Amino acid sequence: MIKFAKRRFQKRNNGLPLASNLSTYQQFAPLANDIKKNETYINERFGESSDVNIHSFQLPLNENEYIEALLVYINAFIDDHSVSRYILEPVKTFHTFTLNEESSITTIKNRINVSEIQEEADLNRCIDEVLHHQALLMIDGASAGLLMNVSGFEKRSLEEPFTETSVKGPHIGFIESIEDNLALLRRHIQHPALRVHMFQLGTLSQTKVAVTYMDGIVKPGIINEINKRLQKIDVDSVNNAGHLEQMIEDHPYTIFPTIANSERPDRTAMQLLDGHFAIFVDGDPITLVAPNLFMEAFHGVEDYSSRPYYASFVRLLRIGGFLISITLPASFIAAVNFHKEIIPSEMISGMSASREVVPFPVGMEIFIMIILFEIVREAGIRMPQPIGQAVSIVGALIVGEVSVTAGLVGAPTIIVVAVSVLASFAITRVADVMGILRLALLLPAGLFGAYGLLLSLLGLATHMFSLQSFGVGYMAPLAPFHFRDWGDTFIRLPIQWRRTRPQSIPHEKKEKIKRLPIDDKGDHP
Repeated sequence: MIKFAKRRFQKRNNGLPLASNLSTYQQFAPLANDIKKNETYINERFGESSDVNIHSFQLPLNENEYIEALLVYINAFIDDHSVSRYILEPVKTFHTFTLNEESSITTIKNRINVSEIQEEADLNRCIDEVLHHQALLMIDGASAGLLMNVSGFEKRSLEEPFTETSVKGPHIGFIESIEDNLALLRRHIQHPALRVHMFQLGTLSQTKVAVTYMDGIVKPGIINEINKRLQKIDVDSVNNAGHLEQMIEDHPYTIFPTIANSERPDRTAMQLLDGHFAIFVDGDPITLVAPNLFMEAFHGVEDYSSRPYYASFVRLLRIGGFLISITLPASFIAAVNFHKEIIPSEMISGMSASREVVPFPVGMEIFIMIILFEIVREAGIRMPQPIGQAVSIVGALIVGEVSVTAGLVGAPTIIVVAVSVLASFAITRVADVMGILRLALLLPAGLFGAYGLLLSLLGLATHMFSLQSFGVGYMAPLAPFHFRDWGDTFIRLPIQWRRTRPQSIPHEKKEKIKRLPIDDKGDHP
């Protein structure tokens, strides 16, 4: 029986490409009829790595005849119990089938108790799928192998994201598994119009990337543009979402992010329903969302689950915090050095007394203290959480108090820098931008006073108004001007007044609220 089966299958043997050149991995490599050649090729591709399990065994055709089979998988990715129970046991205890080229794989496929299973005739593609947590089963003489999803990869449990915590609303964030992240998104948008397009980027990393959007809402031109940009990427590896973001953003040399980041499924789903698209990268809990508007950085995750009055108040606080954070140190330098007349006379004497023993000019004081605060903040973030909190608090207190006592800086300088840094904590989505601007504005303010500061802010605004995110103005709804969207920009109007999607983001469907109970006033007692 074995000889008959082999004669039937050995109609063709095109051979396999040499496995010594990375470029050949992209080529189609048909499975050889001789399973030993397939095993040799796989060993050459993996270099006999110890974590790759190539399990050779025999499939019983009947009581006395067997045929060679090969099971390939990576130990760390696969659940051994599932392999044993749902693959090996069913095929090894199957004694009564007759193999031929047309039915062998299909017959075995029907015996395996795995929900996700597919036939594949390209050996290079089979190897790529093994690297993506699949198990590969081949039998001698068959022209195709079976790829089975029996992954048992250890992953982090669902928990609240560190960067977007909330008091009200969901407390679940994305994790490193792209499949789980897409499932979390599906839980928020249970509609077939949610589209997912998978890409595989990185010649060596083979990173899975998913583009998601709502068909019928997002503008097709935006999706075509992101697909083009992803298809043009030809790199060895895509390490994470931030790495990919720098490859596809519109303005890679600006300090402003034209692609937003999020770890929250609810926030990502809400933005998809407004006409954005989102990109998931396997191995990274951060999701890229575009088009991104600058004013969206001031929108908190709780704004839409809180009463509009307090949400509007907090949103105005965030905008004020941004302005204070980037301009307060520079304004202090300009006032002390050039415009003392704007400082109340009662404060002049106290400030002068505090600076009598300080050896540095006020600009140098501010610069040194900002750098010290940034070092303390960075140390607090990078160290383990319990130690990091202690370092942040104790470090800031010691640095500030000792600096004043030693006469290195004046007390007003400590207050100005502390308020500036604290204000930046209210807007974490552009915290890095604020850190750079806070330092950059010191120079023009120190050289030219308020005139230098105002000219720098004017140049900064001009730059921001020139930016775009996938064809959408970065400063919308200010420019392009969409007054209707102001109701969800500086403040948040009640939901009854926001029944359409924002004009700032191009979309195919304008209306998003058709009817509310308040519309039927006559039904209310």
